[in-house]
Amino acid sequence: ESSSVNISCETPADVIVKQCYYSVNREKKNIKVSPSCELKLTAVKSPVSLDIYCYYTIHERGIDRPSSDSPPATVTVLGEIV
Repeated sequence: ESSSVNISCETPADVIVKQCYYSVNREKKNIKVSPSCELKLTAVKSPVSLDIYCYYTIHERGIDRPSSDSPPATVTVLGEIV
C-alpha cells in the first residue's frame, strides 16, 4: 500500500517564475525541480515526518535570481519516498 501528497509552491502573482525547487529538512540537495511548481510525494513502508521547503528562480534583467526559502511544510509520509 502507498500514500501520496501533492504540494504546490505558491509564488507572487507579479513575478514570472522560471523554476521551482524543493528540498527536504534543509538539505542542500534538491529533491525535485519543477517548472509547474508542484510536487507529488509517494511513500510506502513505515511513517516518517519531513519538512519540505521550496524556493523559486525568476529571470530578471538577464539574470536568474533565487527567492528565499519558504517556511517549512511538515508532511508525514507512510514510509520511504519512491
